[in-house]
Amino acid sequence: MNTETMEICALKLEKRDNNHSSMLVREIKIMMELKNEIGFARIQGYGKNMDYNFVAMTYLGRNMESLLKKCGGKFTLSTVINIFEQSFWRLELLHSKNLLHRDLKPENFVIGYQNDFDVIYLIDFGLAKYYIKSDGSNL
Repeated sequence: MNTETMEICALKLEKRDNNHSSMLVREIKIMMELKNEIGFARIQGYGKNMDYNFVAMTYLGRNMESLLKKCGGKFTLSTVINIFEQSFWRLELLHSKNLLHRDLKPENFVIGYQNDFDVIYLIDFGLAKYYIKSDGSNL
């Protein structure tokens, strides 16, 4: 829990390895770029100690995979359209910032936790990558 705001937070840890680049550091950089956008978790704090990199972020709800199972394996047509529309806009925004997610799956689309059940969030940017055209310019 964030003791300043009394918000429930999620904590993500990564064992530090000097021989490999950090996926969590990349994720934090991308989340910082998306910090004011709807449908992306907010960073509450981040850092490192001798053994771990860590980030505290918005606590979110269930993912699409678990929601589909909870609904007996079927969503209504209006739910499918809502999921599609919000997912499309999350990806459109990501691409407008020259980013590719590279790990799209139902588990990486989640709903909000308390007052924002109707918002779909895109999460997990550990494999995300910036991209540019072959001539070096932005797409």
